[in-house]
Amino acid sequence: MNIALQYKDTLVHDRTEVCCPEFEISEWDYAQHDWNKKLFLQDSVPGLFYKPFPGPFRKAVARMQKISKEAKAIPNNGKALVLTQSSSPFKSVLFMAVSKEVPGLKTTRLSGAFISRVFDGSNTAQSIRGLNGYLTSLGKMAKKYYFYHPYCSHCAKKHGHNYIVAIAETKTVDPYY
Repeated sequence: MNIALQYKDTLVHDRTEVCCPEFEISEWDYAQHDWNKKLFLQDSVPGLFYKPFPGPFRKAVARMQKISKEAKAIPNNGKALVLTQSSSPFKSVLFMAVSKEVPGLKTTRLSGAFISRVFDGSNTAQSIRGLNGYLTSLGKMAKKYYFYHPYCSHCAKKHGHNYIVAIAETKTVDPYY
């Protein structure tokens, strides 16, 4: 099945094209993001051992993207930001950044200091270990983890990289605890 991806008002059916924009590592590697009630659409998909199933994942993202486009809620920078969080070994929660409330879908807001690291490859456990090492050097620890895959599998092959961005909502470590 050929899933059509959409980016910047262009429907991509020809899988020889690159549909994902070039990923700017510097925006995400060793970076802190201070989000104050950043708005996201929220959905969930089934998975196995903390990995969402690809088919339901693609369908959920396409549905959220279509609804947010119809509601004119695509972020101003035009870049799709879809985070995943494993809520159990068999379920993942998806968060798609939007610019305003969207009727018909559940929304949530994320606030706090989020620190991210970029890794090349799909090893989630290795990404968490690498991010935790960096957080420890800053005197912080993770409250929650999120993951961002800037490329679809097709574009990862075209670009030659399968980046994963590990993002942690952080809290400061109490040295006297």
